Parts: sequence; C-alpha cells; structure tokens
Amino acid sequence: MSALSETVDQLFALLGASPFGLHQLQQAVQRIVEKAYDAAPQDIEEALQRLNPLLLQGPPLGAAVIAIGCGTLVEQGADPTLVSMNILHRTFEALQLAPAFVSACQEAARRQVDTESSIDPEDIEACVEQYEQQIAQEKPAEFQGWKALPSLCTAALAVLMRAPKGREATRQQAQFMAALEACRLYHNSVECLYELLAMSESEEFIVLDPHLKRGYHVRIQGVHDNFQLHTLLADALIGDPAQGWLPGERPDPRVAAAAKDGSFPMPGEEKGNFPVAEGNFNLWNWQGLQPDGTLPTGFAQKEHWIWNEGKPTDVQPFEGTRIILLGEPPYKRTWSAIRYFPGLPGQIEVLAQLSPEQVNNWLSRITSAVTQA
Repeated sequence: MSALSETVDQLFALLGASPFGLHQLQQAVQRIVEKAYDAAPQDIEEALQRLNPLLLQGPPLGAAVIAIGCGTLVEQGADPTLVSMNILHRTFEALQLAPAFVSACQEAARRQVDTESSIDPEDIEACVEQYEQQIAQEKPAEFQGWKALPSLCTAALAVLMRAPKGREATRQQAQFMAALEACRLYHNSVECLYELLAMSESEEFIVLDPHLKRGYHVRIQGVHDNFQLHTLLADALIGDPAQGWLPGERPDPRVAAAAKDGSFPMPGEEKGNFPVAEGNFNLWNWQGLQPDGTLPTGFAQKEHWIWNEGKPTDVQPFEGTRIILLGEPPYKRTWSAIRYFPGLPGQIEVLAQLSPEQVNNWLSRITSAVTQA
C-alpha cells in the first residue's frame, strides 16, 4: 500500500468517527495533497477515484474541502473527468444557496438605514462582513453555500481548465450558467469560473496587414484576452518575409511559451530575469480602415483599436468573420507574460496564407463598407 493510499484511509477513518471538525477535515485532505507530490500517477488516480463519492456527502463546506483536494490532484496530472461531475454538482448547489444569504445580509443592512451603524445595502462585502454571523444563525444552509462557494469554484476551475468536453457540456447547462452569472461578483473565483465558461473555445479569424498587403486565415483556441492574443499573433505571423510572413522580431521564446502552455511566474512570485511581452502591432477593428485603404497613425481613430485589455470576442465581425487589422504600434507597450488561465493552453494555428488577390478582395470590401457607413 502506498503512502498516499494510507492517507486516504485515514480520511475515511476520520469521516467514520463522527463527530469531527472542519479543521480536522482540512488537515486530513492536506496530508493527502502532500503525499500526492511524491506519488506515482496511478496512485494519484486511485486516490481521486476514492475521493469522488465523498464529494456528494455532507454539507457544502465539507464537500468544498474535499473538492479543493481533488482539484489539486487534477493539477498534478490526474484525470479531471473522474471528479468533474460531482464537483460541478456541489458547485451548482452552492450557487443556488448563496444569493439568498447575500440578500438576507443586504436586507438586514436596509433595516439599519439612517442609524449610526448603517452601511450601503448595495455593498455586498460590507453587508456580509457586518451581518454574516447573525444571518448564519437564521439561514444555516444558505450560509454553508456562501462559505463553500469560493473553494468549490476554485476546484471547478482546476477541473474544467483541463477538460474541454466538460467546459462545452457545462456551457449547455442553462440553469448552471444563469446561477453562475448571478453570483459572479461575489468572489474572484466565481468570476474566474464565469470568465472561463464565457470564453470562445475556438474561432477562426482573418488577420490583414493593409500596408504590407499580407493576410492570414487563423484559428484561435484557448485565448482569454487580447494580451495573450497579441503575443500569439506575433509568434505565429512574424518570420521570413520571403516566405510570406511579416517582418519584425518574434517574441522571446519564453514569452511565447507563457502564452501557450509554458511556465511563467505567478502573481507574487519572484520574476527574476523573466522577460516581459512587448507589442509588435497595433490591433484594429475593421472600422478603422480609411477610405484610401490605410490605417490612421498616432492616436487618431483609437475608438477602433482592439485593446489588449479586451477579449477576442470584442473583435468586430465583418460579413460574419472577425477581422483583425495590423498597424504600427503608436507607442511602446509591455505587459507581463502570463496566461489568465494557467491550466488552459493557448494556441493560434495558421490555416492559410492569403493570396494577394484574396487580401485585396478583403480590403476592397472593407473599404467599401467603411465608405458607405
């Protein structure tokens, strides 16, 4: 029997020796996580299989502790599909319970309006901080849902980042998505889970350089924001001009890897000499193209820029296809080389280099549309 299996046995022994405290449960799960770091892959998978049914037992807070342990094992390479269904089931339960708890805290704040202890009923954080203990006595189940929600969403993130089919199936669950959206401002982990499921999983774009008359048909996958998009475009499209690629300096390989599936310093970690990403282009929506077929210079028409702070879904479609126009950067831009979702690889696949005739056809149609607007 492996050391990891023994710690799982200890957890089952604890659960069978009622009553036990939440702190004891946390310690037992932490021991499992610690042993998993040195365990063989098959032992980690076996541990995850044994933990899976425990996710459906007991109140949400206990399930959340076990879910965090399961999520950590998934991050170490275990199969996310072993626990995804049960983690998402408990996450949905918490999403349904939490709003009633928050509403009760807000209602308690409204009753204290015009008193010395009054707080803004719209300030969720302040309301919960002020009335959490009181409302927990009145609504214990809803309190459990509220307290368990961040950890359950963190575990769901760990699983879904590594399970494309799971993401797609979850997006089709209308009730889950509605509950998630209703709670998205409660905690950062809830917002992150919402962001993951709101992403476009895979989409094809047309990328045009009006000045060089170059164009590319690309497929974008797993890209959360336009910082990542910008880096991946530069890595995919800059190369030998004689071979149809764009001139310029490609991103540092470590920067490109960070936008794909490589490692990078997490927030709060020492960055050392890890390079920053630099802007190679200015990204434009198609409406920025001028009647003469060129892009504005400087800061003119910046309302048509594709801002790095935005998302690929902000790129405006033209005739049903999202179009990115590449121009010269108006100023030097740098940003941290990271992925918003570390467990989700980003990729840009160049499906085709467009012929000069195809590029001119796209630019001509866009110019006509801009002129007629």
